Amino acid sequence: MTRTVRDAALLLQAMAGPDERDPLSIDNQPEDYLAACDGDLKGLRVVYSADFGYAAVDKEVRALTAAAARRFGDLGARVEERDPGWPDPGDFHKVIYEVSVGSRQVDRATERPDWIEATLMQMIENARRVSAIEHGKALLARSTFYQQHVLPFFQTCDLLLTPQMPLGAWSKQPGPHEGPREIDGRPMRSMFDRLPFTYPFNLTGQPAATVPCGFTSEGLPVGLQIVGRWHADGQVLRAAAGFERSSPGRSSARRWTEHRPGAWPAPKMRRAGQALSCVNRLLTLGLQRAATLVRHAERGRASLPTRPAAGARHGRLPAAWMPGGAVCRAPGVRKRRRPVQPGAC
Repeated sequence: MTRTVRDAALLLQAMAGPDERDPLSIDNQPEDYLAACDGDLKGLRVVYSADFGYAAVDKEVRALTAAAARRFGDLGARVEERDPGWPDPGDFHKVIYEVSVGSRQVDRATERPDWIEATLMQMIENARRVSAIEHGKALLARSTFYQQHVLPFFQTCDLLLTPQMPLGAWSKQPGPHEGPREIDGRPMRSMFDRLPFTYPFNLTGQPAATVPCGFTSEGLPVGLQIVGRWHADGQVLRAAAGFERSSPGRSSARRWTEHRPGAWPAPKMRRAGQALSCVNRLLTLGLQRAATLVRHAERGRASLPTRPAAGARHGRLPAAWMPGGAVCRAPGVRKRRRPVQPGAC
């Protein structure tokens, strides 16, 4: 979502906070997420798990994320490798997720089935077959999962490190069963077997960030996921920023910017990339402007700046993977060729 951890902190700062339109929003002002990025990691208790004890993970991803986890020891944290010991929440998560998606999209799918791609239609059809009792039981299972397993585990550590994905990016394969059929020799039952590290914390509502930690032998990026305790968003950002600063080379951002996948041949795709880069650059300027307005408003200043600072004018937020850079001719931004990269999320 952003190129750097600090940009992610800026984005979260603009998004976070109570909103009367959402009665479930947290009724407290958020902490200063940008300031949280400046702390060190000394004394933090960090646990690394390569597979939770049940997930299939590619060998290259295991090696890269394990090496990245060891670097937290160099940053002053106490690192140990062990599995959290909780059961696989995949079955009840599948019910909750598909019912949530299906309830939002079923009318649209009925009216315009030609708009719905195959995997989404499969989830809608699965949701149709779930009873209210089964959905209620899945929600109860989520509460049990957090209270009896996740909460006790995080009482023994501050952060959990995992791979973000169990393998590098796979080729697009159309149809309701798209994606690799197996990982590390183990069959995949559904798409959720290819997402084992992210959805548990969607279930529990815990903060998590992903930072780049290397490339596979095919040149595909690998991410390290950093998970914190409930409401410990600042600590997660601090850990992510510390890891980013420790990356080899001038900076983690520079290394990822200079990386190029092997193929980018299509002129049409290149033009699409340039257009998307322009949109991202404009969004960057808007985010910088919004953050500045918020800071000045909180300080009670009578006059507000009319343009972003010179150092922020071109921003660092583009989120798309644009090999070779892209030319942006947005108003107020001089023509500039600049490669972009994936980053913290």
